[in-house]
Amino acid sequence: MAPADDGGADAASQPSGGVRDVPLLLVLQGPELCVTAATGPRGGPVRPDVIGRPLAAAFPEIATGPVPAAVRRAFAAGRPQTVRKHDLRLPGTDRIRSYDLRMTPVLQADGTVCSVVLDAAEAAGAPDETAPRAVPNAEPPVEPIIGSTVEPATTALPTPRTAGQNAAADPNTATEQAYAQARDVISAVQNELLPPGVPVLPTIRLAAAYLPAGAETAAGGDWFEAIRLPDGRIGLAVGDVVGHGMTASTAMGQLRVLLRERLMDTGSVPSTLDFLARATERVRGARAATVCLAIIDPDSGQLEYATAGHPPPLLLDASGVPRYLLPTGAAPLGLGPGYRPLVDRLEPGGILLMFTDGLLERPGCTPAEGVTDLAVAAAEVFADQAWRTGACGPRRLADRTVRRLVGDTGFRDDITVLAAQLRAAPAGLDLLVPARRENLATLRSGLDSWLSDIGVHGYHVQLLQHAVGELAANAVEHAYHARQPGLVAVRARLTAAGDVLARVVDQGRWRASASDPDSDRGVGLALVTDLVDELRLEHDKRGTTATIRHHPWIPAQSPIAADLAGRLPRRPADADPFLILGQPSAARHRVRVDGPIDSETAPTLYTELRACTAAGTRDVTVDLTGTTHLASAGVAVLHRLCTQAARNNTEMRLYAPRGTPAQMVMSLARLRHHTTDPDGDGL
Repeated sequence: MAPADDGGADAASQPSGGVRDVPLLLVLQGPELCVTAATGPRGGPVRPDVIGRPLAAAFPEIATGPVPAAVRRAFAAGRPQTVRKHDLRLPGTDRIRSYDLRMTPVLQADGTVCSVVLDAAEAAGAPDETAPRAVPNAEPPVEPIIGSTVEPATTALPTPRTAGQNAAADPNTATEQAYAQARDVISAVQNELLPPGVPVLPTIRLAAAYLPAGAETAAGGDWFEAIRLPDGRIGLAVGDVVGHGMTASTAMGQLRVLLRERLMDTGSVPSTLDFLARATERVRGARAATVCLAIIDPDSGQLEYATAGHPPPLLLDASGVPRYLLPTGAAPLGLGPGYRPLVDRLEPGGILLMFTDGLLERPGCTPAEGVTDLAVAAAEVFADQAWRTGACGPRRLADRTVRRLVGDTGFRDDITVLAAQLRAAPAGLDLLVPARRENLATLRSGLDSWLSDIGVHGYHVQLLQHAVGELAANAVEHAYHARQPGLVAVRARLTAAGDVLARVVDQGRWRASASDPDSDRGVGLALVTDLVDELRLEHDKRGTTATIRHHPWIPAQSPIAADLAGRLPRRPADADPFLILGQPSAARHRVRVDGPIDSETAPTLYTELRACTAAGTRDVTVDLTGTTHLASAGVAVLHRLCTQAARNNTEMRLYAPRGTPAQMVMSLARLRHHTTDPDGDGL
């Protein structure tokens, strides 16, 4: 088996299983949706001049209507999006046809979205090429859309009336459309029934990967679970329900919930599996499901496990030598007597890899070959990562092992992988700085590094950065009012339960929020309450302590999507300067704001926006796409300027795409804004 390059396969090289034939594939990166890779029909090249250009400039026939918004949703939510029945003319063709456009987010190892893969496939029931819809051989129109619908990877089933009308017009088309819509609904149900990811725990690193088999088999019944038990041990499970479709998905969801509750109550492997076996008499579609259940004691490394008709886990020791655990010989759920667990040990630095049989039974492989291939691929990935970085973590092992295997053969059944590795409990964060505005950036940088070290990434970093930043800014602005500035301390810990517990402490005087409804006071605390799971304030004559608690999780990755963009260059981590940029080429008066808007930069923002709008007497669009942090001080400035514009019968249009830091905060603060560009194609 040829080992894959560390960067992954080329964007044009796609596994044969679960990937559809497409006439166009684009890889998009950055806030401007720049094209970084592209293929045309049958994997052929597209014009070389499109690489590096924004989507709107490179493919204006695509970057219209709902498509850019769907791409941005994929970036923000980390979930696939679909635009169905989008009528357009693709490059290199001379006719308008109907396409289904799919946007697949590509996750980096830290769980953040680095790019989105956009591919087009001819829609079910699309007009025949001989239909009279020819377009003259000229430059593509700016807005070739005739009709399209948008859906976040799912769509509602057609009503009986609509289906009947479609059937009357074209029975074959109606059947294809109904099947596609039903398949999407089933996939959406399956996604909702699976956990969003795995918890971030102090003594064990976890990672999960999930690959649905694709349109040919609809949704399957693979599932996983990772929970911390009341006694501190970690419960891990992977399972597979027989069949596909809605019955398999709902049975999978019920089994997962039953396993979680029983395991939390008893902490027992055999008791939990016996309970699930009895439940198959009541849960439709659950009979003959397979499960592998393991419990790890992080203190001793003791590993207790049992297999119910399921492949046993693969265990790699600290040097990367693989071995399969012994099967416990029990039958699938509901098909045989009790379950007797075995005991093994997970040593520090080693990795436990649990998986479903879709990873073994790939096209062209016998089960025996699949077993061997998995052990060899995992050992190669472990050795490669250990050589490059000095260690191999569970996330990279799960991702790259799956990519190597399916990259060679494709896959035809769902694949689920769950990986675990013991680690030493991480140190806490302790920062102490003078209560000055210029030190807020120092606090943000320190918190960001600590969150990365403990394994928190992506969306949850944004939430915690905003919450801690607001509390620190509150201390800077109000704790030492009219007094010599004192100190602000930020202390954070990752608890045994997987909660980030952070405290912001000052030695100043508590100042109650003003009762004036037009006052900006209190906005920051309201935002913090919405951002995290819990906020608690304590204040006395010695100062104020603000404590937040938040439970982050690591999303399950999609190795196939990552493989499509594995060779894309990674932009270096840039500094985070605060910039206010005029955009004279825009059709309307427009300003872009990049970087953090906090209590240090908010006064500058107010002065510059007030000047460029002539004290609120001129319309302006404020593009906040590149705003990396929006504190309550910035919210107050924007609110004040919008109110000022309204009084002068002018308009300040605030624009922030969905999922950006500015959009998230403005939504919580109920500040009116646009999530699609209000200037449209006027740029």
